[in-house]
Amino acid sequence: MGRALFMFLVGSLAGIVSFMISEPFAARATTDQEWARHSSVFGIVSGILIAAFLGMASGNAQGSRTHVLRGLGAGVLMGFIFGPIGIAFGNALFATLGGQGGSYISRVIGWTGFGAFIGLGAAATEGIVARSLIRTYQAVVGGLLGGLAGGFAFETAAMVFGKSLASVQGSGDIAGPSRAIGLTLLGGGIGLLIGIIEALSKRAWVRLVLGRNEGKEWAIDVPHAVIGRSETAHIPLFGDPNVAPHHASIVKQGAHFLLVDAGTPMGVGLNGARVQQVALNHGDMINIGGLNLEFRLKAGRSPQMAPEMLRGGYAAGPQMPHPMQPTQMPMQPMPTQAMPVQNQSFPTQAFPTQGVQAQSFTLVATTGPLTGQRFPVTTRLELGREMPTIPMSFDTMASRRHASLEPSHSGLMVTDLGSKNGTTVNGQRISQQIAQRGDTVQIGTTAFRIE
Repeated sequence: MGRALFMFLVGSLAGIVSFMISEPFAARATTDQEWARHSSVFGIVSGILIAAFLGMASGNAQGSRTHVLRGLGAGVLMGFIFGPIGIAFGNALFATLGGQGGSYISRVIGWTGFGAFIGLGAAATEGIVARSLIRTYQAVVGGLLGGLAGGFAFETAAMVFGKSLASVQGSGDIAGPSRAIGLTLLGGGIGLLIGIIEALSKRAWVRLVLGRNEGKEWAIDVPHAVIGRSETAHIPLFGDPNVAPHHASIVKQGAHFLLVDAGTPMGVGLNGARVQQVALNHGDMINIGGLNLEFRLKAGRSPQMAPEMLRGGYAAGPQMPHPMQPTQMPMQPMPTQAMPVQNQSFPTQAFPTQGVQAQSFTLVATTGPLTGQRFPVTTRLELGREMPTIPMSFDTMASRRHASLEPSHSGLMVTDLGSKNGTTVNGQRISQQIAQRGDTVQIGTTAFRIE
């Protein structure tokens, strides 16, 4: 519920700022002209600020500046549209139910009508930011309930402070404290309910467990969720140059979710094995570059995928290969060869000493998910959970930057890079050693035979 609390705080702040801006325009007498002017300013300001603040909070949750700016722009537009409509609708409800001479309930209902349209503006903003109709429905409910909370808060505060202010002020508008409390709880209530309803209704999501912004979560509530380095991706991943702008997608097909590679050179891994298209199950680890995303289902497990679905591909992308269960996907290197970074100035790439021809080697995995896969070593490379050369993100015993391998004329130089669990050659822990063909190098729980 951390997101719900954050949305509550942001919405409450928006309500406070709305009050501070609109209150100087409050009617100091009871003429219709003054009240009309104040209502107009009150509706526009509160509509824009609550929708814009919550829109920026939603964009921040998505994880990129583009989403934040989209939330700001959409919030200003939606608030400008729905704020004035909301105040007019709320005043109409209030007048219909008795106006100033009406009951406690009439004021509450009037505020609820106002809050419903403010929430509708926030809902439209939420939907634009996340590009999700489900988020829009959730925010509409949040707006209704937030308006109800604001209405009760306004009227309760009026009852508590009204007599005291009237005795001090004597005449004119005495509802300032009530408006302050009402607007604060209106904005906070809308944000809180949007967050709570989203948390209760989400069915599938991914959680970043390795990489920048570890612990961040994204709900999978759109038919085609794009994963990649692009600022506009549904699941934006930053900090790894090996992640393509559009690297992969999670596609919803009925009750199932499919992981689909977008055709990137580095490929996509599932639980350490390279895949093209595969059905996701609760707890699966998605490997994108050096980042790991855990796929979660609220139900705890996926229903059995029907055979015809396994054969038929998915409707959104008939050009893609057919989905396969992970055990059906042939084991392939994650890339097909150990890939040094192409930039020749990158520090992890070194050249053999001039005039001496370095040997070429091949690592053959003999344990773990990579068993049987072959990785050519033609230049210096680094291995570890965050290194893109060999996909070891599944290996929790390997350090993020564990060891380096460098071919030379006399053998393969193996250097430990200060790893927590150490590097061994033929079972002996080393800091640096020349290994030969037939030797075994172990990094974490993964062993490689040198050929």
